[in-house]
This record gives sequence, structure tokens and C-alpha cells, in this order.
Amino acid sequence: MKKILSLFLIIGTLCIGNAHSNDLTPESLLQAAVLGGDYLVRHQNSDGSFDYVYEPEKDDYSSSYNLLRHAGTCYSLLELNEATGDKRYLDSAKIGLEWLLERTRGPKPEHEQEDFLAIVSPDQEAKLGGAALALLALCKYEAITGDQGWRPVCHQLFLFIRFMQDEDGQFESKYFYGEPDKRKFVSMYYPGEAIFALARLYELNPKPEYLETATKGADWLIQVRDADKSLKDLPHDHWLTMALNELHELTDEDRYLKQAQRICDAILLEQRNESFPNKEWVGTFYTPPRSTPSSIRGEALAAMIELAERNHLPTDDYLKSLKLIANFVLKCQVDEARSKTFPKPEEALGGIQEALGESSIRIDYVQHGISMMLGLRRALEEK
Repeated sequence: MKKILSLFLIIGTLCIGNAHSNDLTPESLLQAAVLGGDYLVRHQNSDGSFDYVYEPEKDDYSSSYNLLRHAGTCYSLLELNEATGDKRYLDSAKIGLEWLLERTRGPKPEHEQEDFLAIVSPDQEAKLGGAALALLALCKYEAITGDQGWRPVCHQLFLFIRFMQDEDGQFESKYFYGEPDKRKFVSMYYPGEAIFALARLYELNPKPEYLETATKGADWLIQVRDADKSLKDLPHDHWLTMALNELHELTDEDRYLKQAQRICDAILLEQRNESFPNKEWVGTFYTPPRSTPSSIRGEALAAMIELAERNHLPTDDYLKSLKLIANFVLKCQVDEARSKTFPKPEEALGGIQEALGESSIRIDYVQHGISMMLGLRRALEEK
């Protein structure tokens, strides 16, 4: 194991991507986010799908796909359009959403009275997170454009999310059109995604059932799933943190603020700080560290900064932690100099690699990097 870690240390030092990673200004962060957005636009197919995994060292593509990460990618492109006004990102997200909605299906005959729509994968299962992230992206599209044309679809996706919620507020993770899994799957992230999406839907269209379903789900996570967990054991649930930011603004309930603080304090507790011997790993999590686990925690911290500032609370520790995360993730982004080490520089440029020593680029690595950078940019602009 020590030999493997030493190899990662060596490779990581040799594979630093972004020469400007310490220059964290709103302008440099937007430039990096745009570089990532341009990567996604170049890697979108004419039907709206994306090149799911690109291997720049071999100029090769994966045949696998993930509908949740597709939806999340569309959401990040909409965030980038909102930040830049560049219509390319809006157009890319729109055709991506149109492609995704071709994969919706109504309920099985025994549930036909529910009239919901679910996002269904080729293996005939519908994940709570699929409907949630599709709904989140659709809400962002309406918020930007004012186009309410997808509202009926949004409501039907809500009906699926509500159908997946038990009476106590807990969510089921999967709905099966074929044979169910032999072992029950419980997602840590799907409930937070659903709550976040419903809060955004309520902001656009304040129907009480949207907020009721969201708060019921959040309360179960706070009062049951996470109730007895110490900071060390508390999930770093970034989607829930972003949802809690929205819910607190909508309800002014103190429990949502306190839970967001707990999650972000847990993130700070586990983060490698500036005293860590290998300076390339400062700001990171896990061994070896990867870009996406860092980015998603950065998204949580960005939401916490917004929440804290609205409530006149200190943000310095969160901002410092978020900057350390951004410094690391930017080292994983392929800049112009790094791109020239690959067979097709123009294909790799702007992509965010899995880790310092792993060159694979998957769409969600880029998605979360973009969202994290835009979140830090907003925080710095507020300062």
C-alpha cells in the first residue's frame, strides 16, 4: 500500500494541470468554469447525449452511460449560462434535457392512478435521483428563461418523488419496471437531490404540496437518519446542504440552519489542512484524493456561506476550506499546457480529471467542478 501511495504522490506532482490554481479571483474562477463548460459542449452529441467518459491519453470513449449524471451536467451548464449569458450553454442544456425526457415513463399498471413520470434507465429501473436531478435542471431552465412549457412535466416528476416517499418522510431509492434488486439499495444522495429540486420547484410555483414533501423528507433525514451521528460519522451530504439553504430561506426554521452547519463542520473536520505534508493533497478527502469528492464538498460549503451570510454568521472558515478545495480541483483541470501532452489536445482541454494521477474525464467530474467554482465565485463577489 505504501508503494502505491508513493506512486500516486509522484504521479500527482508530475500531473499538475492548472498553472493558475492559486489565483482565486471571481474572474479566474469564471474562466475555469467556462473552460469546463466548453469541454462539455464539445463533447455533446447531436442527439443531446454526452461523451460520458473520455480517456485523453488514449483518445478513447466509454460506451457506458448514467442518466443522473447527464441531468446534473445539464444543470451545471444552466448555471454557467446564468453566470455568463452565453447562449451556447443554454442551448446545450436544452437539447440535453429534451434527450433525457425521451427516457420518461409513466407508472406500471398497478400504480396508474398516480399519473407520475419517472426517468427510466435501460435496465428498467427508475431512480429517485433521476427524477430529482431532471426536475432541478428543468426548474433552473424556467428560472433563467421564464419559459413555463415544462411545468406539466415538472409536476409529474414531483408526483413520482412524492410516490417514492413513505408516510414518515423517508424516500425509497428505486422503482422497478422489471425484476427488483435482490438486495435493497439505499442512496445517501437521492433524498437530498429530491428535497433540493422540490424547494426550487416551490420557489417557481408555490404549491403547498411541493414544500410539504420537501420539509417532510428533510425532517426525516435530520431527525432519524442523522439524529445520533457524531460529526465524524455524519454524511457529507452536499445535496442536502444545498437543499437546507433553500428550505431555511423559505421557512426560517432553525433546524435547517443547524443541520447545514453540522454537515459543513463535519467536512472541515475531515479535510486535509495546510499542515498536511504533501502540499498537493491539501484541501482534499480520501486516499488518494479525487476531484469530485472535493468538488461536491465545495458545493456544500458554497451553500453554507450563502446561508450563513443571510443570517449574519461568520463565514471565514467555510470560505478558507472552499478555497483549498478549489485549488486542488483546478490542478485536476486540463489547461492548455497539459492538453498538449495528449494525442488530441482540443478534446481534453477544460476537462476535469478524476485525480492528479488519473487522467479519465467523466461528465460529472466536470459538472461538479463547474458548480463548485461558480459557488466560490459568488462567495468572493459577496466579499
